[in-house]
Amino acid sequence: MQINNVGKNGIPANGERPGQSGTIQPIGEKGINAGTENVAGEAVQGFLKALTVAELHACAEEGKLTEQDILALKEKGIDIDEKSADRGMTALMFAINWGHVETVELLLQHGADVNARDKGNFTPLMTACFKGNAQVARKLLEYNPKIDAKGPEDNTALHYAAMMDLRNIVYLLLKAGANPTIENQEKKTPPEIASEFEYEKLMKLFRAWPKKKKRMYLRKVVGLLVDSIIPDSDNASIRFSLVELGRHAFPMIEEALKNPDLDESKRQFLEGVREEIKALPEQEEPHDELDWVVPPTNGPNHDISRGIGPDIPIPYLRF
Repeated sequence: MQINNVGKNGIPANGERPGQSGTIQPIGEKGINAGTENVAGEAVQGFLKALTVAELHACAEEGKLTEQDILALKEKGIDIDEKSADRGMTALMFAINWGHVETVELLLQHGADVNARDKGNFTPLMTACFKGNAQVARKLLEYNPKIDAKGPEDNTALHYAAMMDLRNIVYLLLKAGANPTIENQEKKTPPEIASEFEYEKLMKLFRAWPKKKKRMYLRKVVGLLVDSIIPDSDNASIRFSLVELGRHAFPMIEEALKNPDLDESKRQFLEGVREEIKALPEQEEPHDELDWVVPPTNGPNHDISRGIGPDIPIPYLRF
């Protein structure tokens, strides 16, 4: 959009509203950040910047934003996280509001703030959940948002997904680590909201989640242990960990042994571990709480931490 193309009241002379053409046009030869020497010039500069931000938001809202647009904005010194004057929304929020997954991804790739807040105190993830857009929610989760952040009335994204009976999004959030025990201002957790609205299938998902989470963690832990096996070594600590996991790790060991590309020394090692596990007595079901420990340093039950993290070198589960 050219400077000489602006008509009365800031409306483009050609009648188009900002962003209607689908691209952000250059503003003058020197750009919106060109120096000015008087108050009137500074006012024009500020007006043109506001007009460009409005154009950015309109393109995002329509899903017409391109990478060239974003690069042009950055060259002009425009922040893609600039907020609208009325609702305090960023371009990312406008794209989410209308479900434009490609535009959402483009903005995220260029550093859009995944934890921004609008004037209603909603984050992008909360908006995606409230709108029921699983594709957008999945894309946002790839950029590590603050998943348990609280919004209006202390509701989290998981609260909003539960309110809307969105089982697919609830599952995505739980899998990404959302905490289902957080209470809102009414002292209600997401599972309690599902119960209040009698969302039976969602209630079933919440009830089944603890066991499913343990299976996911077990799979991750066994995968880490298998990857840590050093060929032609005794791997005593890894053997200790896998045997301690016992029959809970058995299906994952069987799966690893089916891999045709598995190193032969690793295969022999795992086959030996499998036989040791088979010789163990039957085990009870694991407790709801998982204790993550490493092979003994200060005794066989030396606790390191809870949860999976990079600070745990070779973890196993104590049931």
